[in-house]
Amino acid sequence: MNCPKCGTPAQAGSAHCKRCGTPLSAKGPKAAAAAPSSSDEIDLMPLEESKTPAYSAYEPPPGLAVGPPPPGGAEPPGPDGLPPLDAPVRKIRGAMASPQRLPINMIVGAVVGVLLLGGLGWMSFRTKDEIKVGKPKFEKPYTVQPGQVFVEDFEATGVVPYTLELTVTDGEVLTGVIKRNPKDPRKLDAIKSLNEPLESVRKGEPWTKSGEFRHKEQWSFVVANETKKVARLKVKFQAQP
Repeated sequence: MNCPKCGTPAQAGSAHCKRCGTPLSAKGPKAAAAAPSSSDEIDLMPLEESKTPAYSAYEPPPGLAVGPPPPGGAEPPGPDGLPPLDAPVRKIRGAMASPQRLPINMIVGAVVGVLLLGGLGWMSFRTKDEIKVGKPKFEKPYTVQPGQVFVEDFEATGVVPYTLELTVTDGEVLTGVIKRNPKDPRKLDAIKSLNEPLESVRKGEPWTKSGEFRHKEQWSFVVANETKKVARLKVKFQAQP
């Protein structure tokens, strides 16, 4: 027996065509509706109307306690759809991110290192206040013959204050601290030609001179006797930065 609709061969006793489902034993739609369904037929039940659930699929059912959010997850929104006030603020990356904290320890260490290096450099290259030529301190007696001249040369770096004390015990002398080149002649006439002041000191008259030797200036302490009598004196000199 073949299907009257599609012509597919059907086995004997089959009520419907296996290919298109057309009834084989009944003739017409009324017979098909009256004929009882066989085991090969599928009875379709009408669909029930969908019911609105009592709660949303994205919200917990009423009465169920909401646990903490999973690690790294978002905080569940509040009743008005906004995040709760006690929710942790997530860090924002990009242009709106908070500025990166400065490494305070590194900055402080760098500043201290620069100051130390600057101090060491200044100590290495600074001009030291000291006497380069001559004795910075001495105390001794002098015996000056008529026409004789004693000269002590000094040269300093930086600024060095000095103090000179002279006491004549016998006779009379000319003395002073003057600017002169140590290579100049040491005769009294040559010293007087420099137009530097020399003072006359007699026996029993105390004489004191103080001042400063400045950087790379050349100075001389002069004692001269232009009388015809021997002069004796004591000198105390000290130059200290």
